[in-house]
Amino acid sequence: MKIRLIAVAIALAVAVPVPAAAQARATVPASAMLQASDLGGVTPTPVTDDYWDSLRPPQPCSATPYPSTALVRASRAISVMIGVDNRPTVVVEHVASYRADGAHRYLRELRRAVAACSADDGWTVLATGVAGNESVLLRHREFIDFSGTYKNTYVLTARVGSALVVLADAGWETGNGHEALVRQLSAAAVRRAAVAG
Repeated sequence: MKIRLIAVAIALAVAVPVPAAAQARATVPASAMLQASDLGGVTPTPVTDDYWDSLRPPQPCSATPYPSTALVRASRAISVMIGVDNRPTVVVEHVASYRADGAHRYLRELRRAVAACSADDGWTVLATGVAGNESVLLRHREFIDFSGTYKNTYVLTARVGSALVVLADAGWETGNGHEALVRQLSAAAVRRAAVAG
């Protein structure tokens, strides 16, 4: 009798369907990312390695990940090389969806961390409200040893509902990124990222 009850219980457990929403893993849709039409016809490629991790999202002036990292549900990243003033530059975009108020918490953690940075860390807030009320435009200035020069990367972070969009122009090799390009692309990036939030 005991064996039969266990078999019935197993059969019932197997027969109960799991809702599709519970089966599906959270993802950020491709439509949440900048498209070729936003980028002068150049098609971005997915970032599948850790090469741009320092911008996905940026976590300046912290030896450990920000606490909001634990609230990330899904993320997607792309990169694209485009021409600006007849020179190549690399644009990187990262979109993440968060549980609860994770995207809002990330921006709060970012502002606090940058405010506490030392001058040697190279992070500066250039503007807020560039792409909506909850957005921050940053510059990261870093010294490139082999060329003996400084390089500027411009990074926009913005909250769109429960999503966070990061848009960066990292320049090319030792060349600077372009603040104006990040500002120009920010509206399209935020509009598209709304489907993830």
